[in-house]
Amino acid sequence: MSKKRYSLYFGIAATTLASLLPTGCGTEVAGSHHPSAYANEAAITGPWIRGFTPAGVSADIHANQGYAYGTAPDGTDLHYFFASRTLTLSSTYLTLTPLASSDALLPNTDHQGAGDYYEGRVYSVVQDWHGCSVPDGPIDVEVFDGTSLAPLSSADITAYQPEASGMTIDRHTGKAIVSSYCVPDKLFVYDKTNWQLEGTIPLPIHVGHIQGVSWRRGFVYIGNAEGQLYGLRMFDGTMRLLLSTGIQGEFEGPDFHSAQLRWLENDATGHYLYLFNPEY
Repeated sequence: MSKKRYSLYFGIAATTLASLLPTGCGTEVAGSHHPSAYANEAAITGPWIRGFTPAGVSADIHANQGYAYGTAPDGTDLHYFFASRTLTLSSTYLTLTPLASSDALLPNTDHQGAGDYYEGRVYSVVQDWHGCSVPDGPIDVEVFDGTSLAPLSSADITAYQPEASGMTIDRHTGKAIVSSYCVPDKLFVYDKTNWQLEGTIPLPIHVGHIQGVSWRRGFVYIGNAEGQLYGLRMFDGTMRLLLSTGIQGEFEGPDFHSAQLRWLENDATGHYLYLFNPEY
């Protein structure tokens, strides 16, 4: 597909992208053997999304693994970009305008995945990437200060999963949910006070090449490299395909912590944040 770049920064209307970004919901698949621990999320769960309206594209943001949005205690918007080796706090999501940066790698690691911001801290996963045919190791969670990006702590989760592509924090339970590019049928749940594995969440629709996850209002949104976004309703494990972008390129970790879905895509021309407004 031939593809032009459009940016809200330059005032391009969202409808300009409509022909490039088909949206729509797939068939609902019921969950089975879903952890009862999530039953209490029913009270805070929002409605299913019917589709997405394209809302623009950023400039090249020079980061290739993911984006995360957060809000500081004083209400300031925070924008984090995850690259293979670095983590950057930017003043905007439309361009990479650094306020702070940090080397994200630990000894014996060479790759950072997508991450999340939660209560003043940034969480990411790093590993020594070998591909899916050979188990990665070590695989670590790393925690950074949300303002300075100074490293605060790390934990080894190599024993619990073969690869880690992204992470989100469940705002209702406070648990960490970690995805794997190499595991299509489950997500991994950790107690972030000690980083012990608490269990897994089965995916009734198997998703190959998961690049990241994002929690919002009782759902976990799961994005894969091919530009497909799935919704998993936590309280009952029901799952739907919500968006298939049809865009040529490799998608990374999605972020849905603002009112807008923001999803990083890489191709031969650069690294771009695609923007989508949900339709309920």
